[in-house]
Amino acid sequence: MGLQLQPGLLTGGRTCARGPRPAVVAAAAVFPLLMACRMARGAPAHPVAPPQLSPAPGAESVAYGRLEQEAAAYMALRRAATAGVPALKPRADAAIILSHQRAQAAAIRARRAGARAGDLFAPDVAPVLARVVKEELTKMAEERKTVTKENPRAETPTTAVPLKVDAEYPEAASVSTVPPGLLLRLPRLPEGLEYRFVGRHLVMRDVDANTIVDYLLNVVP
Repeated sequence: MGLQLQPGLLTGGRTCARGPRPAVVAAAAVFPLLMACRMARGAPAHPVAPPQLSPAPGAESVAYGRLEQEAAAYMALRRAATAGVPALKPRADAAIILSHQRAQAAAIRARRAGARAGDLFAPDVAPVLARVVKEELTKMAEERKTVTKENPRAETPTTAVPLKVDAEYPEAASVSTVPPGLLLRLPRLPEGLEYRFVGRHLVMRDVDANTIVDYLLNVVP
């Protein structure tokens, strides 16, 4: 029976940077024995090919891995920072929810003192993300129009969204559309973080604290 790809090996069109899988290693160990048996029976050796290992990760895989690690580190910091914030009670009204969001945001800001743009969208990550966004939105003309129209700069132009780390995302501002096809090309974020656009800029938003975690300028073509 041939080798089967295990679920999760390819995710969202990206090749994950991981070590050799046990099945591949086992197959590689069995391969010389198969060759010896074929040659002992007089069969030619060339029809049997050894299993292929995944190629070394390229710049995109390395950048994606870096961002995913930084996002996981942010979430760990977030959990520690907000541990003392009272849990939100069921059926809380809008005012209580807003107060809870702001309490979380304040705790995160205190723990992230000194945070700045580029902490997650790092210098080795930012150009890769910018290239991917531009490639995808250049190919998808309708999606690019949607990103431009369904965008706080177009829908709620009188409410400015500050491009500042840990700034509150204004309640009165709309949130942009992010095309599913583009999401498949971007690094996956942990639950609680999301990508959004503000004008031509890409932002990472903390959903529960309603803050801007990081941002990347001028990525929409």
